[in-house]
Amino acid sequence: MSSRAAAVGAPRVGPVSLNRYDQLQCGGCGALDRLLLADGRQMHQSPEVVSFVSKWMVLHSNFNELDFCAGQRGCIACQVFRRSLLLSQGSVDPLTANEPILVRLRRDNETRVFEVFMGTGDGAMKAFVSLTNTNTARSYARLDPLDPLHPPRIRGLREWIGTCHAEHSCGNYKFSGRNPTWLLRILNPQTVCLVPGETAQSPYVALSYCWGDETALKASRPEAWARIMQGYTTDLDKRIVPFAAEELAATIQDAIAFTYALGLEYIWCDSTCVPLGSWDVESNRMHEVYGNAYFTLSSDSTSDASERMLATQSAWSDDVHGCRLHNSWLLNTDEPLYEVRRKSPVSARSWTLQEERLSPRVLYYGRQRAYWACIECQHVEAPQPGGLAVSTFQTSSTDSEPQDFLKLCRKGSPEALRDAWCDIVSSYALRSLADTRLVENRYAAISGLAIRYLNARRSADFTDDYLAGLWRSSIAEDLSWTVCQSASIGGSLQRMVVPDTHLTPQTNTVPSWSWLSLPLRTGLIMTSTIERSPYFAMESLPEKNSARLDIDIVVDGAFAKTLDLVGRLKPFIMDSGAVLVPWESIERQRPTGASWFDFSFDPQLSLYARSQDGRMLVYEPHKEEIIGQLDYLSEASENEVMAHTVQVVYGQERDLRCLELGKQAMLLLQGVRGQDYVYRRVGVAHGYREDFFDGSPVEKLQLT
Repeated sequence: MSSRAAAVGAPRVGPVSLNRYDQLQCGGCGALDRLLLADGRQMHQSPEVVSFVSKWMVLHSNFNELDFCAGQRGCIACQVFRRSLLLSQGSVDPLTANEPILVRLRRDNETRVFEVFMGTGDGAMKAFVSLTNTNTARSYARLDPLDPLHPPRIRGLREWIGTCHAEHSCGNYKFSGRNPTWLLRILNPQTVCLVPGETAQSPYVALSYCWGDETALKASRPEAWARIMQGYTTDLDKRIVPFAAEELAATIQDAIAFTYALGLEYIWCDSTCVPLGSWDVESNRMHEVYGNAYFTLSSDSTSDASERMLATQSAWSDDVHGCRLHNSWLLNTDEPLYEVRRKSPVSARSWTLQEERLSPRVLYYGRQRAYWACIECQHVEAPQPGGLAVSTFQTSSTDSEPQDFLKLCRKGSPEALRDAWCDIVSSYALRSLADTRLVENRYAAISGLAIRYLNARRSADFTDDYLAGLWRSSIAEDLSWTVCQSASIGGSLQRMVVPDTHLTPQTNTVPSWSWLSLPLRTGLIMTSTIERSPYFAMESLPEKNSARLDIDIVVDGAFAKTLDLVGRLKPFIMDSGAVLVPWESIERQRPTGASWFDFSFDPQLSLYARSQDGRMLVYEPHKEEIIGQLDYLSEASENEVMAHTVQVVYGQERDLRCLELGKQAMLLLQGVRGQDYVYRRVGVAHGYREDFFDGSPVEKLQLT
């Protein structure tokens, strides 16, 4: 029984009894036994029915009851269900949740599973238990629940790592042979010191983890935030001599102990290995820090640095044996790595995107077990007998594999590499950052990926310019990014309207044309290719040294403020007599849910409309309508300057201009007051009719 269950007292769980296999079984599992019996009869009577999904059944009223039934009462099936939920590695501690444990049977041809569910929303936990008629081993693979550094476990992990270095080509994907400027040398698990990276004679581990939400921690656990900040190297002289590891945050302490147990002497972690005053330089070297590491240790078990990485792994507290319900063996399954990555707290943090995708080797340390991913293979610790056989019922992943980007960097396929960059931008836009130095870190946290992307495309006769998240060589495509839905103006990073005392004069604005100006966690679609307009061009940038390093191109270009362009420009609403109509008066819904627009009430009426969710429509008589997507909602704001310079205020629709980028993409622009031919981006439109720009003048303009 778990200590947590004992602490809260015995839950109200019904009695257990022996089933026909002499295994203890509770009432809820008895109901599942009867469900399997009924399904077996259905399969025999109606073999043509190959798919079946039962209704949800309540196994227990909460996880605490399931935990008690599995541990104290010894229900063998509940032990399987309990482990299945814990191995799903959700973001919520199930012992603190109070939602019921739901189970249903699903069948597709010969594949049958129990689907286990608990919780709601983002915190929901979902797992699969496979069913088979084949006799299986009488015990499952398991780890020591109380000792994360148990020697047999460490030997297994060392075997993964050693085999990769001895037999795989993953080392060819390192960026260079240089070490970070500073490394943390582990003298023993309790004592460490900073040393110059160039003096290290053995490889290092790079740590990827979550600092935590500064605002939330300061409000709820100020002592935890103070402890995290205590680990920051503010006095280098005190860190180049041996000091106690306990001065550092709990996650870092455990990463040190874990690295030492693996037989390695050096580790890199940002807060300790980047001394005060050197962040602006070091933060742009992540392509080397993570790209050159022996492996990257991703702390997927912690949501902030005050939490222990080496915590009790309670999924293994029950020694689960082979379990049967009505002629079927119940088998725990292994969650795919893409699901583990998606659920990890690390996946919400901006910095960790490049930390993962720049790493040839990653060890994911989860709440219950570890996963390994390198260029050539993936492993899961303590694999369960059900394996990944339930993939039939799992949502397919559209996420790239951890090392896909590095593989494409070596293959030399421009189109595939371009697609990978678009995927990176879309993923990065959905992530969060701390409020401190927000704009500067918004640039820096993707700089390593930008450097690696540029390096992969450079040749003797080609280089590129980086422009605040965009590229000169693909400027038309990059400018045509689209928000999945209009953002709130309150989170805009167009800092000309929201002063930030942390910013330097060089970084006090994010231009409207860059997707980096959008609020954090904004859904974004990047356009991989478009058929460019022959009238669109970007004017030449000032001549620069062609021998510039990739890092200089990215760091300098991150702070671009304006773009000088040439293209066909015209008003979005051409007819001065166009009438504004309510959006709901023209939008219709098909049975499939798709929208269409009805102008049959007066096909000769020029009109325009604007939806509350940020779409704009213009209709000219007997022509296909044009639909644009605004970047921001129109909403009230206490900051009057922001309200009138980020969003398109209701009543300003006639001021909008369109810039042709390609045959199927155009920008929506609004003029900057008092400056001729200077515009800011406010939206985009895709897929409009081909003659829309016919007869429009070609003009020079500047985007800001």
